[in-house]
Amino acid sequence: MSKGSFSGKEGQITVFMIIGLLVLIAFGVTIYAVSRIRTAQYESVQEGMDVKVIQDHISTCLNIASEEAFLVAGSQGGMIFADQGGVHNNEYPSVLVEGVRVPLLIRAPEGNVGSLFFSTPPNYPFEGFPYSNGKVILKGYYGESRIPPLYKTGPDGVNVSGSIEESLERFIEKRVSDCVDFSPFSEKGIVVSKASARADIVFAKEREQFEGERFVSVHLRWPLGVTFPDGRRAVLEDFSMRMPVRLASMYYTVKQIIDADVTDIGYVPSAPGFIVQKEDAQDYSLLRIVNPESKVANDVWSFVFARENRLPALWKIDTRELEGVVFHLTREGRGAKLSVSDGRLLISDPCPEAGVPDPFPLFLNASDPDEDPVHFEVDKNEIPRSALE
Repeated sequence: MSKGSFSGKEGQITVFMIIGLLVLIAFGVTIYAVSRIRTAQYESVQEGMDVKVIQDHISTCLNIASEEAFLVAGSQGGMIFADQGGVHNNEYPSVLVEGVRVPLLIRAPEGNVGSLFFSTPPNYPFEGFPYSNGKVILKGYYGESRIPPLYKTGPDGVNVSGSIEESLERFIEKRVSDCVDFSPFSEKGIVVSKASARADIVFAKEREQFEGERFVSVHLRWPLGVTFPDGRRAVLEDFSMRMPVRLASMYYTVKQIIDADVTDIGYVPSAPGFIVQKEDAQDYSLLRIVNPESKVANDVWSFVFARENRLPALWKIDTRELEGVVFHLTREGRGAKLSVSDGRLLISDPCPEAGVPDPFPLFLNASDPDEDPVHFEVDKNEIPRSALE
């Protein structure tokens, strides 16, 4: 009997051992499962963080590239040259100002406009200037506008070459591609595959939008495939930023200034709501148009261009006072002497007649299209014999 009782106890111990082993196995499986879940959650969170870092990196590069694009274009009359990443001709006539190529958007007049306007003396800008039909007329042909087009497509939808819009977009695309560096992600086993980047600038296109224009937006479409070490993938594609820049308003203000400047010799560049600054140089002047409402990189944005110096226009001299006045020749055949003083042409006759002032004054006047002061001088200081005979 005692032997049989002992066998029963052994059976009970065996059952308890099996149950305990099952509990341990279940506990181990639970710990392993929880560990795997936590690891998977950690990997998922880490991958999300890596995607966010990539997004932020590209967004930062987009901001840098966009700000640089507008600063370069603003300092170069709206142009970004081909060797800078834009579309404008590297050989475009420009002046070098502190290392910056500033395009000549106002050029001196060339040739004639029929028989009405002339680009060179003695008929420049038109015969009898500024008098026409008894009126003073200051309108004429005083230069040529070379401002590039703003929009890359015309009203009819046809592509326009050499536009400011296209140049900005090409520059941004190139700069973003140059700026982005995926090597830190490659070191973590993350592979980033990329297609071509395409930038689009969104700004006012219709004149009725100009008054309310406040921002310009830059959209970058750049399809990127992100592959993580565990084989999972993510796709990034669209990025954007905006700046408080009134691009269309600035452009058409500058265009109005240029159009007026090349057609009206009495015009002084100005625009309501804008600041116009002029800086003179030997053969050109710089015009800087500033809009206090437009800012790039926390600084006021400006549009700078160069204006080629042009000839002043001499007003027709009123010769009515010369009626009945006779100038003489010396025995040696020399005529009256000419000089200029205080804006008057002085004629000194070698043998003045009674009642005729000597020197005889003729008042001079002239207009300068560049708002420069005009100084008078005579090339020959003597009336030639042929003019008196």
